Formats: sequence, C-alpha cells, structure tokens
Amino acid sequence: RRYLFDWRLISAQIYTESRFRAGARSYRGALGLMQIMPGTARWLEEKAGDKVSELKGVSQMLLKPELNIHLGCYYDAMLLSRIKNAKTSEDRHKMMFAAYNAGPGNLNRARRKSDTPQIWQGIKEHLPVETRKYVPKIYNKYAVYKQWAALSPY
Repeated sequence: RRYLFDWRLISAQIYTESRFRAGARSYRGALGLMQIMPGTARWLEEKAGDKVSELKGVSQMLLKPELNIHLGCYYDAMLLSRIKNAKTSEDRHKMMFAAYNAGPGNLNRARRKSDTPQIWQGIKEHLPVETRKYVPKIYNKYAVYKQWAALSPY
C-alpha cells in the first residue's frame, strides 16, 4: 500500500522471482522473495537514506520476507518514477518490471533504439530474451490473481 501498487501485481512479481520461497538464492547471488542483489540492496539503502528509515540495514537482512518485499517495492517505485512518456499505465509498469529484471540502463537503451519508445510492444524486441519472457510471466500470473480475487466472497 505504501507505494500504491496493486498487491496482486507485486504478488505476481514475487511468484515470478522466487515462487514465494523466502530463502531463495539465485546462481547470480540474488536473494529472497524479490531476488534482490546485495549490491543493489546496499545502493537502495543509501538512496533511501533518512526518507525511509525502515530500510536502514536491510541490505544485511535480505532473507527476511517483510524487509525484502519492502525494499523490492521501494525499488519498483523508484524505477516507475523514472519512466516518463509511457503511453499507458500498463506500458509504464511493464517497463518498470523490465528495468527491475534487466537494469534501468538496458531499458533506457531499448527505448532509445525503438521507433515507439512509449509502448511496451515497441521496446521489448530491444531487450534481453530473459526480460522479454519475464514481463509476460508477471502479467499472466497477475491475470490469474485478479480472477481468483473476483471469485472471493470477501
């Protein structure tokens, strides 16, 4: 809620990253539910500074689910705030996930190469294959979560 994301969308990202395994470790060294690299965590912790006091020291505790999710959502929000001129909110969020997966520099390069940098379809061909598969995985799971929520009587 703090970062104004639909919890189902973040849940879909977590599922895609770690299948909800809090102790997940990638072969590249990413940790936790949102598969955050320790170097990225330290950088984000510095960026958060005094603005987000709950993130102090979090880079040393990436396997704690609530801290990992908080840091991952903080990173998502930071990436989202940097994406300008996307055609739709969905395009903007897809670009955010692409930046989360491939890095903001790769997203920016893909947008510069594209004839239609304001839409996801226009930039995805310029991104790594892994990222082109990553974003649809999130949105496919998100669609499932939205269907489940629609069935809930609560």
